[in-house]
Amino acid sequence: MLAEIEDLDKYRNCLPDRMIPFFEAAIKNYHYTKEALKEFEKPVLDLKKIGALMNGHHEVLRDLLKITVPRIDAMVNAALKAGAYGAKIVGSGGGGSIVVIADPKNEDAVIKAILDAGAQEAYAVNVDPGVRIINNIEI
Repeated sequence: MLAEIEDLDKYRNCLPDRMIPFFEAAIKNYHYTKEALKEFEKPVLDLKKIGALMNGHHEVLRDLLKITVPRIDAMVNAALKAGAYGAKIVGSGGGGSIVVIADPKNEDAVIKAILDAGAQEAYAVNVDPGVRIINNIEI
């Protein structure tokens, strides 16, 4: 049986205080991943729900695992204030990059907000259909 968010209080007393944030982070990240997988299996994504899950994951990384930095958090907050559905740090933590999901009609405002918050670069990307296998034929 895997622990769920509702189980946090049940197991909290079984751990040393210093380990509780890591336990809570693991449980919450597992929950967000399961919920995102359910959403990605649907024929049409609910971008607002994906955004909310991204925000929850960023909160775990920021508040429990302490792997964000103020500059990244400023960019995340600016993107959300400009109308993005969700934003989070990506990579190995401690700074670097964020990813944001937003309605295309808010794209320019979100990009401007991220740049104004101190980003060196910010740009829109398109979703790729994924990995493809191309057979190369030698002649």
